[in-house]
Amino acid sequence: MKQYKIEYSQQARTDLIKVFDRIFYTYHAPRTAEKYLVGLLKEIERLQFYPLSFAVITIPRSVLQHGEFVRRINYKSETILYTVFNDMVWIHRIAPAATLSGYK
Repeated sequence: MKQYKIEYSQQARTDLIKVFDRIFYTYHAPRTAEKYLVGLLKEIERLQFYPLSFAVITIPRSVLQHGEFVRRINYKSETILYTVFNDMVWIHRIAPAATLSGYK
């Protein structure tokens, strides 16, 4: 089975911190924040084995900044936008699904 390498953009790294902080500080739930982040990262790690199984997004103009072949997966209330290049999965953004609801 082919295995892909996962890489994160700087924006995606910042997004991870924001997700954690939102749960930790807004909801005062440190254990929930930790569990949520672990689950989110596990979902992303699964892309090592089947990143091409998700369809390319029908592209709204706002997603073109990430390229033409952006794919999307969801983890609970988060949307993960990524592209696949050769043997690498490039994670562009991790954001609340509600803010990215136009991405199909």
